[in-house]
Amino acid sequence: MENPRFIETGSSSFFGEYLYDQIVPQSHFLRQLNQIIDWERFIRRLIKLYKGGGVVGRPPFNPAMVLKMELIAYLYQLTERQVEVYVNENMPAKYFVGLAADQSAPDHSTLTVFRERLVKRGRQKVFEEMLGEIVQIALRSGIRFGAIQIVDSVHSIANVNTDKDQKRQGKGKGPRDPDAGWGVKHTRKVQNEEGKKEEQVQYFYGYKAHISLNAENSLITSLETSSGQAYDGHHFTSLVDHDLENDCYLTFSSFFYIMRT
Repeated sequence: MENPRFIETGSSSFFGEYLYDQIVPQSHFLRQLNQIIDWERFIRRLIKLYKGGGVVGRPPFNPAMVLKMELIAYLYQLTERQVEVYVNENMPAKYFVGLAADQSAPDHSTLTVFRERLVKRGRQKVFEEMLGEIVQIALRSGIRFGAIQIVDSVHSIANVNTDKDQKRQGKGKGPRDPDAGWGVKHTRKVQNEEGKKEEQVQYFYGYKAHISLNAENSLITSLETSSGQAYDGHHFTSLVDHDLENDCYLTFSSFFYIMRT
């Protein structure tokens, strides 16, 4: 079986590893995570979701690299556009992903396509299984988990022109993204023309990522996705149950959660 081909990264750099050795300390969480996880183990499962399997057509980015960028996005609660900028400007993140110091990260559209391969094709389970593996490897390797879990929900805007999509549905066609939905981004008090305070609601059309992460090491331990209109609290119990099933806290006599909305 022919081996997949990927875009070359992390090599042929003028700077080599010198800058990373000077800037990214050995104790940095991302350096430790890079050292203890065999990221190549995820390539075979992910490349199956690519058309041509990395053999036919133009070489894609290594899916393990894109997986790392998605992990950073969840760890630091960044959108796909934000994580592109973050990796380009943050040396520890660029080192973790596997880029040379003078190379650019995969752009946000690459991340969007990667996410759609996992979620829209019904392969969310693949990502969840890999996430569980990362957590278990981290535990076995001595990365400490604190007693506090943070449960949060982060919105993600769908790549849909809602005005055009509404006209499309008016003609009897289905929505461009049937899994997306309208949700509330945030509410705030504003002053109206009469000088009175009133509540202003900002909506978005897309998805929500419901995550549980450990407060001590910022490692995500559970993940669920839903359409934008889902109520955050409905996912609290299932995230907690998932953490307990994965035995993330065997070394602690008790733990508790903080719910952020």
